[in-house]
Amino acid sequence: MDQNWHRGEEYWIWKIRYLAERKMGKELKQSLQALKEEHIYLSSRGKEALGFWLDGSKK
Repeated sequence: MDQNWHRGEEYWIWKIRYLAERKMGKELKQSLQALKEEHIYLSSRGKEALGFWLDGSKK
């Protein structure tokens, strides 16, 4: 999935949702860190969708 998809906002939203639903905490944390490091622009809709995880990862 990581190699075949364009790594834009929609990609990250789907990936974070997938990892959260599968309760893959380690991978979720790594993905959130990668999201920050790649400086992906998130629209207000994207920020809202990922708000829970993004806010929690700032702590």
